[in-house]
Amino acid sequence: MSSKANASKKKSQQLKRNLKRKIDDEKAELPEKKVRNTVKKNKNHPKHLSSEVTRQTKHTTLKQVKIASNKRKTWQPLSKSSREHLQNMMESVAISVLSDSIRENKQIQYHLNFLKKRLLQLCETLKVPPKKLQDLSHVSSLLKTERAQHRDNEEGLASLQEETDKMVATIESMTGDIHSLRNKVRVLTSEVEEEEKKIKQMFHIDSGVLSLPELSQKSLRAPILQVYGAVMNINRGNPFQKEVVLDSWPDFKAIITRRQKEAETDNLDHYTNAYAVFYKDVNAYRQLLEEHGVINWDQVFQIQGLQSELHDVSKAVADSKQVDVKLASFKATCLPPISAADTSFLMNSSLQLTYLSVADVDLLNQTWSRGGNEQCRRYITNLISCFPSVCVRDDKGNPVSWSMMDQFATMCHGYTMPEHRRKGYNRLVILTLARKLQSRGFPCQGNIVDDNITSINLAKSIHSDFLPCRFHRLILTPPAFSRQVHL
Repeated sequence: MSSKANASKKKSQQLKRNLKRKIDDEKAELPEKKVRNTVKKNKNHPKHLSSEVTRQTKHTTLKQVKIASNKRKTWQPLSKSSREHLQNMMESVAISVLSDSIRENKQIQYHLNFLKKRLLQLCETLKVPPKKLQDLSHVSSLLKTERAQHRDNEEGLASLQEETDKMVATIESMTGDIHSLRNKVRVLTSEVEEEEKKIKQMFHIDSGVLSLPELSQKSLRAPILQVYGAVMNINRGNPFQKEVVLDSWPDFKAIITRRQKEAETDNLDHYTNAYAVFYKDVNAYRQLLEEHGVINWDQVFQIQGLQSELHDVSKAVADSKQVDVKLASFKATCLPPISAADTSFLMNSSLQLTYLSVADVDLLNQTWSRGGNEQCRRYITNLISCFPSVCVRDDKGNPVSWSMMDQFATMCHGYTMPEHRRKGYNRLVILTLARKLQSRGFPCQGNIVDDNITSINLAKSIHSDFLPCRFHRLILTPPAFSRQVHL
């Protein structure tokens, strides 16, 4: 009986084991069927799959890129090493998942193996662009490279931050300096404005033009006549584009009038390139000559003045620069106030008292002792256009006697045609011009050559004053123009 009971017990246990094995097999087959049915269901329901993908895309914000078919032709399959590396990765993931799963690990393992198999089958036929065809085994090395680059970038950012901090500190320091400089500028501006007020009170500056105070005719006997005449022309419109240079202010010791640097010049035109000089201290005048930029030593020019040391000092500085100097010296005269000129002897003649015109330039250029060249012709044209002049014309309108004023308010180029001399025309012209200049506030100054006895006697007859100083005109010529200048 006991043997039958044991056999019956063994049979019962065997049935239980077979039943359990069958149940396990059915459970194992069930996931496989579910997976296959899911795949089939997705294939049979593309709309459902599309909506599912769309929902996933919204969450992951992946960007879909359309690729032209002609570009796909160059794509190549993944390399074998890439597929093997991918297989190893999948197996590692499966092991890590199974190690954490205690229950139903066989089912999980089955699913993972099935997914791995499907993925590897797809990778065998998958094609990718040539630029993307890289061995997946290199990913770790690329990751190391990226991490190294990241560290370098962080170090660079830290260094850049340090430099930025230094720049910010420098800018803050510069900002403080700028504020300090602005305060200094305000103080200096205030001081300059005060100085300008003083200058305006002393020199009557109006609209940026320097004006010397109007002096009486009796006080104009000093050597300042040339400079004073030039400044008066500046005050009256500055037609010759002059400017004033001082050694210091307000207690100046030397003053020079010159042509403005921005004015158009001819390097051979010593008539227009002219300087007038007055000094209280001859050394101050020498310093102005030697100072850079006061005198243009690269062109032919002239210096005029009424002081005895003018020639010696100018020549000493010119010799140091190898510039030639030619001196001309004359008697300096100044006319007293003129009430009126006697024109009665013209009443019964065909002569006419008038002024010069540009049409007379060629005659004046030919008859002037300093003329006869193009520079002089252009200079006379400018004098006639800018300053007062007086002329006596015959019945044909031709000039027979004339005189005019230059850029230093000096009466110049007094001339009478030979056939009309000794008739009083020259006296009439000089007195008329003097009266015209005096009515405009100009001093009536002139100069006469020492051996011109006729002009000296005429000056005496109209009570001209012969000044104790002489008029000096220096023509200075650089070596580059020594053969081209007309004196």
